[in-house]
Amino acid sequence: MGLVLTLVLSLDWPEPDPELWEAERFPTYDQCERNLEFAQAHLIWLEQCYALQSYNRRHLEEWLWEARACRDSWCLIRDAKNDGYPECTRREWLRELRERIGRQNFAAGYVGPAAPLWRFHVLD
Repeated sequence: MGLVLTLVLSLDWPEPDPELWEAERFPTYDQCERNLEFAQAHLIWLEQCYALQSYNRRHLEEWLWEARACRDSWCLIRDAKNDGYPECTRREWLRELRERIGRQNFAAGYVGPAAPLWRFHVLD
């Protein structure tokens, strides 16, 4: 009996998909749209830099990856808040968001910036 209980407890059961009300923790649909406009403009700029530079491409590839990851998280929030999509699809997007940002950030409604702000230089 102890071995069976140990095996059952050691199984990694998948979490159920989030409920739709959990999307309310995050910024509104309109705020997501504004952040995504900024994220897309930043990505276009980065892609232009990448196309024009033959050096330092490794650095730009990392930056592009981070920028896309930031943007994609905001896309998931925006789309999960869109009533035009089926509920099961919206819950799936919330689950993907939870996997991307982690349980604690998801529970707190923290998604992070729409673009990798840590890469920006502060002007004096």
